[in-house]
Amino acid sequence: MARDGGCTFPGCDAPPSWCRIHHTVEWFADHGDTDVWILAAVCDFHHHLCHEGNWRVEADRQTGHQTWVDPAGGRHAANQRGLGAEPPEPPNQDEPAELVLTA
Repeated sequence: MARDGGCTFPGCDAPPSWCRIHHTVEWFADHGDTDVWILAAVCDFHHHLCHEGNWRVEADRQTGHQTWVDPAGGRHAANQRGLGAEPPEPPNQDEPAELVLTA
């Protein structure tokens, strides 16, 4: 939530407290990982669009940037406004990821 700063749907200003985490790679059906680089904060309305409205979020593991893709294939930059609006560097794929939580 800190990275995204709220709902990542373009133009949505829902704060983090209104959001849930969406797996950009379906974690159950497609055996996707629960990895910070493939998670996106979305409000309930836009989370519904992912599952019922044929919208999807694509994440670039190299840059951390996310793109929303509409049902017609149009691409829209995600609304990532947390942590200075610049996504952090992705982890080295050769080393295990370390999660550090701070209060």
